[in-house]
Amino acid sequence: MPSSNESQPKSSYPALDKPEFKPNVPSFLLEGASEQDRYIIEQLSLVNQYAQWAVTTELSTHEQVLKTNGRLIRAEKDVKDAKEDLNSLKSQAKAVAPFIKPVMQFAALWEFRPFRWVFYGFTFFFFTYLLPWYLKSPFSIETFVTRLFGGP
Repeated sequence: MPSSNESQPKSSYPALDKPEFKPNVPSFLLEGASEQDRYIIEQLSLVNQYAQWAVTTELSTHEQVLKTNGRLIRAEKDVKDAKEDLNSLKSQAKAVAPFIKPVMQFAALWEFRPFRWVFYGFTFFFFTYLLPWYLKSPFSIETFVTRLFGGP
């Protein structure tokens, strides 16, 4: 069975260890002091050490919180941008969707060999004869239809 430490992901921040504090009072301050005064001075020394450690730890923790918050804000922005990109792609896909079906039908017809022959024949006729003949005059659909099918 995995321990609780194995199930949690590793942190980039160091674990918090509370040190053991020992009285750090110069001996000349304790000379001639009663036991009660000595005890109070030693306890004040311990409280002072603990307060310094706590402030340093709090400042370090606050700095880590700021870094984490910055990463969270960046991640939220990245998620928002990704959602916008996805919505843009969806709208583009919806815009292109009506054109995909005819392309797929054309691709299916393309595999039918006689269709290819007719397509090649029409393309050859269009680019070889019809287009050069038509481009001799200014463009209008009426003149194109009239020249192609004859007119009144």
